[in-house]
Parts: sequence; structure tokens; C-alpha cells
Amino acid sequence: MRHDQNRFEIMKIVNKANVLIISLYFSILGCSIRSMINAFAIKDVNIFIENSESQYFDQKSFFLEISKVRALKLGMTEENIYKVLGTMNFKTRHSFNQTLAKKLMKGKYIPVSKTISFSGFRTTISVGRGYTKRVPQEKIGVSFFLYKNRLIHITIIHWEKKEHDWVLLPDSTEEVLYVSNHSDTDEPLNFTKTNGGGDEKFYGFVNGYLGERFTKSGERYFVPLVPLSKHLAIDFLSDYCKTKYYWEEQNYESELQKSGYYKIKEMYDQDFENHNGYWSEEAIK
Repeated sequence: MRHDQNRFEIMKIVNKANVLIISLYFSILGCSIRSMINAFAIKDVNIFIENSESQYFDQKSFFLEISKVRALKLGMTEENIYKVLGTMNFKTRHSFNQTLAKKLMKGKYIPVSKTISFSGFRTTISVGRGYTKRVPQEKIGVSFFLYKNRLIHITIIHWEKKEHDWVLLPDSTEEVLYVSNHSDTDEPLNFTKTNGGGDEKFYGFVNGYLGERFTKSGERYFVPLVPLSKHLAIDFLSDYCKTKYYWEEQNYESELQKSGYYKIKEMYDQDFENHNGYWSEEAIK
């Protein structure tokens, strides 16, 4: 009887030890994930930093499940976005030195201090004698727009292959569907968002990768301030210097006024100061 009791006590001690070990393991694992997020999150990834178009785009592709994107909530921090998605394999990340009045679509602008974009394909694989063929069947591009480290908008571009054509799916976001289906707008649409080229050029300008110059007549133009790529005959940065984007247009300021952009920004700034809205404690859980 005493032997059984001693064995029972030993088993209790062992079980408690196992629980402590498991708890400690997950605590360390959680700290490790947070440390990894903090370490990687501070590093931007984009064409100005990579400066090699083919190498850059070939290496940055990741298919996000739409269900995980839908699980995100506005008001989340960047760290929580990665936790919900379960990945940090973003295609681009821009941390703007100045607030960008981002044009989503005609008459709709939002303040942005950071953008994070993912894109990738789902493919079918055919294996034959001596070959493997991968055929894209679905593609998705997602951009997350943050202001003062809170998620304030998500853009989703979701395509599916129907026979020989790519069809834009209705679960794409409002600005994407509008740009695709209306002739009264000329917003360009890339893999992850509307007006992506303009966002990229603004980042290059305010973060010191593109320099501002003026002609004798006072016309503004830009030049690269980073080493030109050795991988292409004509460096792709020249496209950003030559092309005029939405924030360079003469009517840009008047469009911001008409759209109510400054009222939206003022509301966000007040919420930030008062810890309300997206900046309340409930919003970041």
C-alpha cells in the first residue's frame, strides 16, 4: 500500500514538472516569435532597397488564404497582423517618412504611414515523363494600410482562371471592383492595390531614394539616388522618375479637400491622441 502511495506521489510530481516544462516551452516560443517579428518588421522590402527587379520579384511570392485575411480586424497592430496570417513573407513593405495621402479610387483618400503587401498564385501540378508542369489557377494580392501603427484599410485583388481568362472575383474590395468595372477612372491596378506605382514613387522620394530636381522653367522631375541596377540594360527606377503619379498632379490638393481626406485624417489623429477608435485597447487585441 505504501509502495503504491509513493508511486502515486511521484507521478503527481512528474506530471507537475511536465506541465511546467510545457508552459515554459510555449512561453519561450511566444517570446521567440515576438522577437522574430520585431527583428524583421523594422526592415522595409521594396524595389529601391532590392534594386534588382527580376531577382526581387522572383523571390517574393506567397499565396495568402482569403479566410486568414478575413480574420483580420481593423485596428490591429503590424505584429498582430503577422500573428493572424501566420507568416511574414510579404512582397513589399514601405515605412513612409512622411504621411502619404493615399488614393484608393476616385474621390477616396486615406492617410498612410506604412503599407505591407502580399501576392502569390495557387497552381495545379501535372507530372509527366521527365517533366513537371505548374499552371496558375488562382492569384491573390493583398495590401495592408497602416496609420500610426494601426490597420485602417485592406485591399484585396482576387483572380481565378476560367478556361483561358482571368476573372476578377467579387470578394475583391470596393476600390478594385470600381477601377475594374468603371470607365470614369484611370487608376492603374497592379498585383496588390490601386495606384501602387504612385505609392512606391512617394516612398522613394520621401525616404531619400529619389531626388527632386527642377528644370530652368520650374518643372519638377526626379532622379535616382541609389546605384542603378546592373541586371537590366535600362534601370527600372527610371520608369518611376519619368512617370507622373497621382500625388504629383496639379489638382491633387484640391482633390484631397473635396474628398474629405483632411476630416478623416483629423478624426484619426484625435483618436490616436485620446486612445479611441482603432487606437483603443480593444482594437489591438
